[in-house]
Amino acid sequence: NIKALKCFNEALEVNKRCFGESHPTVAVTLNNIGTNLLIQGRYLEAKANIEQALAIDEQIFGKRHPSVITTLNNLG
Repeated sequence: NIKALKCFNEALEVNKRCFGESHPTVAVTLNNIGTNLLIQGRYLEAKANIEQALAIDEQIFGKRHPSVITTLNNLG
């Protein structure tokens, strides 16, 4: 849904301003954007957003955290 994607992108900008580029909340929003793009069939854009979320999650939580596993699932 294009309206949802617009809201997610606005939320991403606010989250980055409030929390910084590498915060878990930013990763969640990137995951939401990626999932929305997947639904729209925009696979390359979705992959880029989910990979960015994965990098943040792995940096913060390590490779065995549930958030990382969820992000890997979305990437798959």
